[in-house]
Amino acid sequence: MASRTHASSTHTHAKEPATESSSPVVYMTTPPEVTVPVPPPGFVPVRLAQYRGYFPKAQQTHALPGAIKDLESFGDYSKVLGAAAPPPAPLAEALKREIKWAELRRAAETFFVYTRTMEVVSWKNTLGLLQQLDRAYQVVKTQAPDALTSHLELEQLLDAARRIGQRGASTRTRNKASKKGAEGEGK
Repeated sequence: MASRTHASSTHTHAKEPATESSSPVVYMTTPPEVTVPVPPPGFVPVRLAQYRGYFPKAQQTHALPGAIKDLESFGDYSKVLGAAAPPPAPLAEALKREIKWAELRRAAETFFVYTRTMEVVSWKNTLGLLQQLDRAYQVVKTQAPDALTSHLELEQLLDAARRIGQRGASTRTRNKASKKGAEGEGK
């Protein structure tokens, strides 16, 4: 299976994130160096809605290890259950495979929550630094704009929040006007 490596420095625990009332910017740790598996080439995901009701329930997952042991020690399986029952060895292997997929999914979900949390806390703290930079940048942009002409990507990053805010404000204004128009028609 292919994998994608995220190289970085050694990971240490993150400091407590800054709260609204705290003033110092908290610097988050660098992400850990991990190898993130990627699906094999040609993988096409199924529409999970088609499999509603097929996900193993907690009770079933909990019973899997014991069921596997029973299958592996069921000496007269074929005699007791007959030819209609699937062969015990392939069934035990299928159950073991399910355990591995379930463990992998749970680990991936836990890691996703961890990375998403670290990303958002890190970004929130980074925004404080960007706001500080933006104040200085805007002063220089007003007083000596030629000094910044070769830093267009940095300006684009600093302007992104303003553009997003402006779009949000115009959307709220349109929605408010639309709502007033709808209320006026309904009276």
